Amino acid sequence: MTDDELMATLGNARIQFWTCPNPAHRTVTWHGDVATCDQCGLTSTMTRRKYAVVREVEQKRIGKLLRRVAAGRREYADGAPDDMRQALLHEADLFEAAARIAEGDVLAVCGLIPTWQWTDAEQATAGNKEAET
Repeated sequence: MTDDELMATLGNARIQFWTCPNPAHRTVTWHGDVATCDQCGLTSTMTRRKYAVVREVEQKRIGKLLRRVAAGRREYADGAPDDMRQALLHEADLFEAAARIAEGDVLAVCGLIPTWQWTDAEQATAGNKEAET
């Protein structure tokens, strides 16, 4: 089978690769959808959980930074001339929305883009939220 034939056969098949984070450990054994490092026993499930936690921590860190920026814009708005005050408060609202988006709030995305640009997941989330209210 040629490389082109192999790629055509695979099509859109989902292929998963996993290697131990230790670069000296180069072989893994697959058992179903879980890979285990042959040298240290670390599994792909363990590292997936770790990366999920790291992603969540990073999302929260970015959210906090954006909220600090929003608070700073509001602080600048205090005592600013009216036209500048309105612009600064608007910026603060946008940074607040960006913080919610960074933290994974789909409804914040839905509030900022036209409905015809929503993904299926965004439509489902927005529809479920409307049904709750």
